[in-house]
Amino acid sequence: EGAIYMSIPIYVEAFKEILGFEPYPGTLNIRLVEEDIPLRQTLREKKIGFRINPHKTNREEYGGVTVYKAIIMGNGVSISGGALDIDKTKHGEEILELIAPVRLRDELHLKDGDTVEVTILG
Repeated sequence: EGAIYMSIPIYVEAFKEILGFEPYPGTLNIRLVEEDIPLRQTLREKKIGFRINPHKTNREEYGGVTVYKAIIMGNGVSISGGALDIDKTKHGEEILELIAPVRLRDELHLKDGDTVEVTILG
């Protein structure tokens, strides 16, 4: 779902302004370990993310998204990116969508099931 936002100019421009890069046109979805799921609500309460309001076109309505600056690490590689908290999503709280200026799966040399560490900045 986050990949949809990467194709809408108003969101792409907002990501560029917030994160300082144009994101790769796709997201990396990671499954949070159970004890980290409540941290999503903690982040929301701290209000350290950057809010992008909902957007409507002639044909579609897109929900808002909160963007968090993040460092994404996997297999000894570290990349500056962002974590997305999307208002309207089919995913549960255990799925976190990540963006970066590169295709994270390739740059972090990830295979399904690999561990990824995300540090939220702010």
